[in-house]
Amino acid sequence: MKKLFTLLTIAICTLCIVETQAQNYYYAVMVGDTVELSVTNANGSIQWQQADDTLSVWTNIAGATTSPYTHLTESSGTGFKYYRAEVTNPATCVSVWYSDTIKHRIITSTTELQIGDFYGGGFVFYNDNGSGLIAAPSDYGTLLQWGCSSQLMTGADGLIIGTGNQNTIDIELGCTTPNTAADVCANLVLNSYSDWFLPSKEELHAMYSNLKINGIGNFGIGEYWSSSEFGLGTAWLEGFEFGTQYDFGKGNTFNVRAIRSFSPPPSVQDRLMGGETPKQIYDSGVQIDSLWGKTYQGGLIFYLNITTGAGLVAATADLDSAQWGCWGTEITGTLGDIGVGLTNTNAIVAFHDGLINYYGDPTQCDNENDGSVAAKLCADYTDGTYNDWALPTNTDLNLMRANLHMRGFGNFISSDSYWSSTELDRKIAYYYIFTGTMGSQDKFIVSHVRPVRAF
Repeated sequence: MKKLFTLLTIAICTLCIVETQAQNYYYAVMVGDTVELSVTNANGSIQWQQADDTLSVWTNIAGATTSPYTHLTESSGTGFKYYRAEVTNPATCVSVWYSDTIKHRIITSTTELQIGDFYGGGFVFYNDNGSGLIAAPSDYGTLLQWGCSSQLMTGADGLIIGTGNQNTIDIELGCTTPNTAADVCANLVLNSYSDWFLPSKEELHAMYSNLKINGIGNFGIGEYWSSSEFGLGTAWLEGFEFGTQYDFGKGNTFNVRAIRSFSPPPSVQDRLMGGETPKQIYDSGVQIDSLWGKTYQGGLIFYLNITTGAGLVAATADLDSAQWGCWGTEITGTLGDIGVGLTNTNAIVAFHDGLINYYGDPTQCDNENDGSVAAKLCADYTDGTYNDWALPTNTDLNLMRANLHMRGFGNFISSDSYWSSTELDRKIAYYYIFTGTMGSQDKFIVSHVRPVRAF
């Protein structure tokens, strides 16, 4: 899932002195997230640069010459990415200068988020196995009332972590007064997010304990409203000087800090089941090996052409074992290229169908033939939805080993041979053993059969 992060750094040349705004925390950014890099007061041409492991080795990002510039987050071997803008103007006092460094910590799951990370529009202050809470980076601009002092807000009495959002919803339903603490949070649009709410009593305390005490979040020492109602005229608040919580009159004005929740983004499998194609998922920044073994269109993905989006899946289990087919007659045109298994299969089946009762009298080819044809088993197979299955080529089988078997997918029998649809000559066709051995054997040998299909 793509999310927008607006990253700001400032470079100013005044009296030949470069001034920048420092970033003293890391943005936690998911692989595949879209980030926006921007620089202000850049009096010259811009070239965005990046580094992975050392701030002394920078490389230009191809085409990244505008501000703002939208960039797709990629994985990093070090787990970090650093960005800066190189600004060039020969007519100024300093012809080349650099913005401050934007620091990203690259994550692959929200379980990796740490307290104090900047993520999802604010500072992470609670994380429970990938689901948690984020505080807005600053207080609402003015002190506000809790509101509706003479009314009891049905349902707005949740105290524990996880109840702040429902409290806010219930306050909004029961209190029509505008610009109350809950109202401004519910209607806040900040850093591209619009799902903010007023924290519950315990959510507010977690924000104090995990951010304020550690000097994160730009909090003051005054009182902050929670969304937890105490009674008809009072609600819970917390003093951020010492972390003391008590109830106080709803008509009084105090600080407000909005929060929002996060949860793990949908998995690759969830996205496939939701209708996205493998190419759409890959194009979003997901590493290609994250697609291997995922269920899609009847089988397990083991190949994707990242240009066209075409690919291959293998059935989830072997069919009956079988011979390749008629020994002694060559079927021309059964190639070994990726993805031509269906063409090979159609040719093999058409040949055997064209013989006079081969399936009933296979000895017309050779006494060792038993009438089974691996390609026909695949052609006749259906998983209940798809019926265009094929015997894989020898190259397909090699990819199935690398991208499925070696990753623990597919339940292949590693010590036995599997037929390919690729013929060598009139007597011999290629087989593959999932230990990594490719060879050729007589067509009347019985081997395992695993169908594939293209998408």
